[in-house]
Amino acid sequence: MIIKEGANQLNVRMELIVITGNLSGKVTDVATGVAIPGVTVTLGGNTTSTDTSGNYGFSGVPVGNYAITFSKTGYNTVTM
Repeated sequence: MIIKEGANQLNVRMELIVITGNLSGKVTDVATGVAIPGVTVTLGGNTTSTDTSGNYGFSGVPVGNYAITFSKTGYNTVTM
């Protein structure tokens, strides 16, 4: 883009940079410390489930503030 003011000119280059990150973790039972598979994990409009080792992950998450919710039958739903 060229910006002109009187006889002066500026050649300006702009670049959009989108910053994203990854969020991952592990869900375990508080009393036993055992991993909990099949927990539904919701972050913004995205949902995933924990694997057999209790691990979950989201990739390409835009920078921002989010609520994350963990839910599974037999356990209290937790939102952080």
